[in-house]
Amino acid sequence: MDSVTDNAHLEDDGEQVEGRSAKGDEQEDAYRVGRGLRPAGRFILTCQHYLMKDQHGWLLHPKIAFEQLVKDNEGGEVLIADVGTGNGVWPIDLASSLPLYPKTDVQIHGLDISAAQFAHPSSLPDKVTLSVLDILSPVPEALREKYHVVHIRYFCLVATDENVPVILKHASAMLKPGGYLHWTERDYYSHQPHPSSPAPNPTSSYNPPAPWASITQYMRARYPSISWIPNLSTFLTKAGLDVIVAGSNGPPLRLRHAWIENALGAWADFAESIDDEGERRLFRQWVGEAWKEGLRGWAPRWEVVDVVGRKVG
Repeated sequence: MDSVTDNAHLEDDGEQVEGRSAKGDEQEDAYRVGRGLRPAGRFILTCQHYLMKDQHGWLLHPKIAFEQLVKDNEGGEVLIADVGTGNGVWPIDLASSLPLYPKTDVQIHGLDISAAQFAHPSSLPDKVTLSVLDILSPVPEALREKYHVVHIRYFCLVATDENVPVILKHASAMLKPGGYLHWTERDYYSHQPHPSSPAPNPTSSYNPPAPWASITQYMRARYPSISWIPNLSTFLTKAGLDVIVAGSNGPPLRLRHAWIENALGAWADFAESIDDEGERRLFRQWVGEAWKEGLRGWAPRWEVVDVVGRKVG
């Protein structure tokens, strides 16, 4: 098997990076939730993973004909890439969830721009490898048309309307003809007031308390190019993929409080990345007030967007 190099940058030398701002030779990493020991930074990915797994009831979308992929590749291998893997929780969990295929070697490669959160190799299942890859950089030849499935999720603080086409171009290049791209994204701005609305509609049944509205509007101002999330299927179509799944759903009642805890933990961590001391203090205040509103029973109804596309061929 042509393995991915552990903890090594898989980038082609000398090629211009598309869709990413840079200062000199140093690329800017837009990820703003901590990768260190700040509580949310290291643990939020695991919490999000199990909440999403519970909400969905699956790790790999059932419309992906995985059993057929395994059958078609008996005597060979089926390769899955998890782009933006973070700490590797998705490939680790998927490896333990898949049945044993005695005639097909299933391998899962977790790829991320940073190795800072990777689990130690000694704790990884035999099927899992974690490596460094910047999906906004040109795809190395070794990874072109390599994978049967490419999985992406939680890019809302990194992806923009401008660079999503670049991400899809590179992810598609990693797919074998007939391979599947599966993207899951939580739309934290769905069912929330837009900055152009000075106040929530008092007659609406969905009326966010002031701190939630303030947090959302602050995040919209900082990350304005986010129309790609609810329109993700359109971006896949423009990238030349055949869309076979395009849908969204809100959290079930039993998970709403857990999602509140997850979001507020992430926002509390995000506050530490705000440079201006006054803004940072105000954002922290909003997070504290939003938590109190959650304890009073208010919960956002953020949508989870799921899109599956297939590469023609």
